[in-house]
Amino acid sequence: MDPRPPVRPPGAAAAHRQPAPGAPAPAFARVNGARMSSPGFSRNVNGFRGLCVSLVFLHHVAHSGLPPAADPESLWQLALQDLFMSFGYGVELFFMISGYVIVQSLRRHASVGGFLADRALRIFPVWLPLGLVLGIACVVVGKLGFVASEPAWWLPVVLANLALLPPLVPLPLVHPASWSLSYEWLFYLACAALALWSRSATRSRIVLVLWIVAAAWLIAAIPRSLFFLPGVALALAPSVFAPLQRATWLGAFSLPLMLACWYSTGIFAAQFGTPLWSVVAAGQGIAVLVALLAGTHVFACVGAPDDAGWPLLRSRAAQHLGRISYSFYLMHPVAMAVVKPIVVRTVPEGWPATLVFLAASALVSWALAYASWALLEQRFARWLKSRGTAPASGTAALPQGQSA
Repeated sequence: MDPRPPVRPPGAAAAHRQPAPGAPAPAFARVNGARMSSPGFSRNVNGFRGLCVSLVFLHHVAHSGLPPAADPESLWQLALQDLFMSFGYGVELFFMISGYVIVQSLRRHASVGGFLADRALRIFPVWLPLGLVLGIACVVVGKLGFVASEPAWWLPVVLANLALLPPLVPLPLVHPASWSLSYEWLFYLACAALALWSRSATRSRIVLVLWIVAAAWLIAAIPRSLFFLPGVALALAPSVFAPLQRATWLGAFSLPLMLACWYSTGIFAAQFGTPLWSVVAAGQGIAVLVALLAGTHVFACVGAPDDAGWPLLRSRAAQHLGRISYSFYLMHPVAMAVVKPIVVRTVPEGWPATLVFLAASALVSWALAYASWALLEQRFARWLKSRGTAPASGTAALPQGQSA
């Protein structure tokens, strides 16, 4: 995921981002002027990142095989089990944030190439070292069929993973969550292509139609990518969502509604296994629509000005976790893989093992994530940026740790 402190959402800062009345800027046009391109910081959205990664973490605890199975005769136990399983859709909530942030990022960058370079500098300083370490670990433990005597199989698989090609190509994943980064890159490339068309002096309608067809096919083939759309919509038309922000407390109801409806569709595979047309044909079209509308309402509430919205998101814990959420997202499966065998061997099975696993995994995940954030997201990424070109004229360099 790309969990970074984002630009300020619609609210007090919205006025200076809007063009003059009667002269709206193109959706992905670069906004000139330091005042218009200088981003703010949304505590609500940053805290929402912390909430999203917490949901994903709790899902993996529930999916670890350590909690006792729900009693099939107990409705509340079955409901609780489904709730924790639906927390895996915290990834979709991350996608909504990405949809919003990427539109702002494209507007801020002078060139599409600069935008893609910024995305690469955001994702790969953490992913490349981690992916390489995991690729080597696969040889040591024999995961994915790797053995030291098969370098011809190991090398292309690891290189493909470092380039975030699986599951876009039929190769195994060295990291169970890297599929979402691959989806992010598809979204980046799709938005970059549309930005090139939008900034072109000659905007061919045929090219636009081809882009729309390709984007629609990708969304249909990868239904989880539907949740990029609410973020894009909020970034393009913030005034449309203002009425939804007048009662942000309703988001406490729309969030579980979104999770429940999306979970009911059966769309959970990270691979290209469940296309949207199959879900609709199975009679789940209404559930998809309700989930998308409820998710849109959730993100509209999160995108409210910082003096509104959910107080939980502005808590110190949510803010801290939001800042390190990208590293936490990538590091917590690694931490769990290390902690779980120790817990299984030393703690009585059932709820004791589950609670110890939860606490120990959270602590180790936080330690790894904080180290990754400080060393890779901050120092290493800043060093890489310093080796590149300075921000183009008319764009403002972002404050430390506050890039989109």
